[in-house]
Amino acid sequence: MRAALASRAPRGASRRAARGAASVALSVAGLAFLLACGGDASVAEGDAPWRTEADSTGDTIRVRITGAIPDRLVRTLVPEFEVGAQGTSEGEDEQAVFGRIATVHGMPGGGLMVHDSQAEEVRLFDAEGEFVTRVGGKGGGPGEFGQLNGIAQLPNGDLIFWDASGGRLNRYRADGEFLSTWRMPFTGWFTQNALHADARGFIYAWVLVERDTLSSGENNRFGFLRMDTTGAVLDTTPYPRWQPPAGYLTAQSADGRSMTRSTIPWTPGDFHRLAQDGGVVSGPGNPYVLYILPRTGKPVRVEREFTPVPVSSTEASDRRAVIERNMKGLDPSWNWSAASIPTTKPAYQSFEVGEDGRIWVRLYSVAQPIPEADLPPARPGPDGTVLPRLTTREPVVYDVFSPEGRLLGRVALPPRTRISRTRGNQAWGVRQDDMDVEYAVRFRIEPSLPR
Repeated sequence: MRAALASRAPRGASRRAARGAASVALSVAGLAFLLACGGDASVAEGDAPWRTEADSTGDTIRVRITGAIPDRLVRTLVPEFEVGAQGTSEGEDEQAVFGRIATVHGMPGGGLMVHDSQAEEVRLFDAEGEFVTRVGGKGGGPGEFGQLNGIAQLPNGDLIFWDASGGRLNRYRADGEFLSTWRMPFTGWFTQNALHADARGFIYAWVLVERDTLSSGENNRFGFLRMDTTGAVLDTTPYPRWQPPAGYLTAQSADGRSMTRSTIPWTPGDFHRLAQDGGVVSGPGNPYVLYILPRTGKPVRVEREFTPVPVSSTEASDRRAVIERNMKGLDPSWNWSAASIPTTKPAYQSFEVGEDGRIWVRLYSVAQPIPEADLPPARPGPDGTVLPRLTTREPVVYDVFSPEGRLLGRVALPPRTRISRTRGNQAWGVRQDDMDVEYAVRFRIEPSLPR
């Protein structure tokens, strides 16, 4: 099946440190000017609704952003082009039917690469939405793979697949042709979306750097393993730590063979992503602080003023009921003995770094009731009682920053939409229809974000 959506046109001085030090990587005057003028194109110079104070005289460039973004300046995503099918009509192209889309990449020429993690297949589509080929295939032979830990795209368009089952990386051309393979320095590591590439073509794998042997893994240390395109390991970068290790709710079966654990909802945690220069963007989740840690040059600390979002009583009771049911499924005597669910949410719940280095910070927002048609069906448990379910959801909203920490604006996603890649004023991701069928989509940001 081919599905292409019609496009519409988008709307849309340095100073020295006080003691005579050399000019810093970002000038205070230039940074302040860009931040002040970095709102919507319709905002007059110097009239942006947020304000910035910047100081680069110390070891770290410090940027503080105050002021809210009004609703009238919040952007949205508009589908430009999509591929997908419901799989119920005779004659539909089965290649466009997806089970669970893990990620969508934009490909040279305007096509799409879609990883269906349910089928464990990677498919290429051209700019017209026509199926082109599968990349690799399931198995252990040359170019084949089992479970994928992640897919990275090199600056020249080549694709790197991390085959967790085979403990190796496979390299393919952008057209899907298999090129080479090399072994990973370890095996037995299974995860998702854990492979990345920087602007210079180095490859980074998210790995366990230091194993915690004393407290059930709560103090495990993670980081990036950097490799070149021959598979040679260059170095390892441990993530910084901002928050203490998260505490867990745990339950264990009577025979000791099974265990489940869960964090307390809305507990802040550390987040780390690869920057395009090979450095790290990192933050504590709460307060609203980002650390831009380049491989060379001064680090940048970005502080954003925010008002905490309250946790509603419905949200708290739903989450608690789901956790209690899961725990008591293993241990019927289990009781909630940890700290209570917080009454407010952290500043942000995650962030991603786009192909252009822009930082997309996903915010917490006020929960809304899930419409009856979208609620998961009520299902009875083994004892005949109805299993608890979540009855609210949060609108998905991102603050978008430049690679240097300049606030560019805010983007709200349409319902039932998620994004996996961004670049400039385009994004690639997934939308679900009212039958929960998934479509791979290229979006545009409207109105456009400033450069």
